[in-house]
Amino acid sequence: MEGKPDSAEPVTKALVFRIGQECFGLPLDVVLEVLELASMSARVPGAPNWLAGIINHHGRVLPLIALGRLFDVDTAARALQVILVEFEGERLGLLVDQIVALEALSSDEAGRSGMRRAWHRGELVTLLAPTEILAAVDRQLVQTSGRA
Repeated sequence: MEGKPDSAEPVTKALVFRIGQECFGLPLDVVLEVLELASMSARVPGAPNWLAGIINHHGRVLPLIALGRLFDVDTAARALQVILVEFEGERLGLLVDQIVALEALSSDEAGRSGMRRAWHRGELVTLLAPTEILAAVDRQLVQTSGRA
């Protein structure tokens, strides 16, 4: 079944990216732009480690979320690619290690964790729903405020 679409499986147009050794995908309809980080981010003193900083994108200040830290995935020493996304009225920059491809992926039904998976060139890809990213941020904020 490796990489072969089944008509019963939902197809998602996704941006596939890598964080450390793991592959993830985001629905293409939430992706605004992909860019190189360069030196455009600014650190936020006292911020949690998953908040890599803020960026100025065309005059709009956006949070830069380090997805590897948010989901506790080992990442490259210095991730330099940013996926700008917008969902539920929020714009975010998502810091990732490497953009892999823009693909139409056939995925299985959501598993017990709620995450869907798909095959891309023989590798398992975790498809992230934008709501899962916002939920992870909310959980981290609650944990952080509970420690303060």
